[in-house]
Amino acid sequence: MGSQRAALLVLGILLLLVGLVFLVGSSVSNTVPRLVVGLVSCLAGGFLISLAVRARASASRDAGTMRVEIGGEIEMMQLECRECGAPISASEGTKIVHGAVFVVCPYCHAEYQLEEQPKW
Repeated sequence: MGSQRAALLVLGILLLLVGLVFLVGSSVSNTVPRLVVGLVSCLAGGFLISLAVRARASASRDAGTMRVEIGGEIEMMQLECRECGAPISASEGTKIVHGAVFVVCPYCHAEYQLEEQPKW
């Protein structure tokens, strides 16, 4: 996909430059045909450049989505800070970094990785 964006960008810049040459040349002679070709080339070049930029922006915006399905019986547990023992809200006091769940205490600002205890 990166090579396609680069090709669109290069082609768009070339069409824009050719269009500008035709627009400048339209002031000398053959005004109408050169003006039409210059405008069409500039519009096509601008369109290709905008496509390349839009494709790059959408590619960088897609961070991905991870869906987790949990089987078996699940019960919510109350989170407590390891440092100060304060209750931590699961929705506000947790964050996911590189696939691991981290807990951040809103009171003492301690931060640690949440580890699941073995079931046995």
